Amino acid sequence: MNCSVCGNPLTFDRVIFHCSCGMLIHSYCWEKHVLAAHEPSFKLGAMALNGEFIAAKSASEEEEADKQADDLLSLPQSEEEETTECQPTSTNAPIVS
Repeated sequence: MNCSVCGNPLTFDRVIFHCSCGMLIHSYCWEKHVLAAHEPSFKLGAMALNGEFIAAKSASEEEEADKQADDLLSLPQSEEEETTECQPTSTNAPIVS
């Protein structure tokens, strides 16, 4: 018998997994089999220090945000808008941080 993922023989001295779909797989081929054959749903994100999972934006959410940004940029801007420039009030003013 051969592994359904890598095709190498299944020997009796190694760990072999029997998947619920009926396939026999090496232990080191398990992740490849699950990702390729079963395509589980998962979310990308980060783990906070308090153990809370914070999901990252999905591709569809990012596309929507980009589309909304493009829509806002394509709106005609009125010529009556005033532009304000930041100018220092005094040249001798100390810098406070």
